[in-house]
Amino acid sequence: MKHTIIFSAFLVSSCAVTNPSYNQSGLAPEELARVKTYVVPWLKNGHSASINRVYSESGNLLLGSNSLFSNEGAFLGVTLEPGKYHFDTRCDDGFTYSFPKVTAEVKGGVSYILFCERIIEEKAFLGLNQIRANRVKIIEEKDFSPDIISDTRYEKE
Repeated sequence: MKHTIIFSAFLVSSCAVTNPSYNQSGLAPEELARVKTYVVPWLKNGHSASINRVYSESGNLLLGSNSLFSNEGAFLGVTLEPGKYHFDTRCDDGFTYSFPKVTAEVKGGVSYILFCERIIEEKAFLGLNQIRANRVKIIEEKDFSPDIISDTRYEKE
């Protein structure tokens, strides 16, 4: 029983990860922008988002790693100074994934949601629909609802 309690405490504490922050100006926490990702609930269709890297407007790496072999990254949220940023993201549904990029300007004191939308070719192979790509969007959290996520569907002629 003692080992079970210790193991359970280890599991819980290992999940308590803080979101990385870029705050070179030393702004107060309430003056920073928060970008959170939308994770699709279990048994729902769609791709969950994570943030792999964040770059400045000039292309300097601010958060994440340049190494393909690093475990750093896959953030579920970041805190940033107000400004324009380039995000390298991952959209993943457990079977397929992609790495779309998005650029967004964030304002201090505002929370944002980053989410994935799928681009689906209908009747692509043997009459089955096929996910061709994902795109990422960032909007203010107050304007977000899972109902606004809409897959783009098309048929080749």
